[in-house]
Amino acid sequence: MLGIPYTAAIDMWSFGCILYELYIGYPLFPGEDEKDHMALMMEIKGIPPRSVLARSSRRKVFFDEDYNPIIVPNSRGKIRVPNNKNLLTMMNCTDKDFVDFIDVSIHLYIINYFKLIEMHRMEA
Repeated sequence: MLGIPYTAAIDMWSFGCILYELYIGYPLFPGEDEKDHMALMMEIKGIPPRSVLARSSRRKVFFDEDYNPIIVPNSRGKIRVPNNKNLLTMMNCTDKDFVDFIDVSIHLYIINYFKLIEMHRMEA
């Protein structure tokens, strides 16, 4: 969506989203278009790190020149605010470790983590 090359991080992201959907019965980010999809992700995970956005070839679709999100209402008029929802509350799950695992899997910083792993592999 941001135009960043895929790594193993996208697989972990997908795995976390699938686990959420299997547990809840509904997709974690059911966006009606890519702007709504990005807004849904930021509503739960916050604004992506500047280091990630700097590598994005499509940053200007979702963010202004100062890297702030361009917030627009979806077709139903819903405005989504970054960091406005909590995964633990959304899931209403008593197994905090399970929620934490999903949360870490869909964390925006996981992209940087897998980038570090790839760099270490190249150095070895």
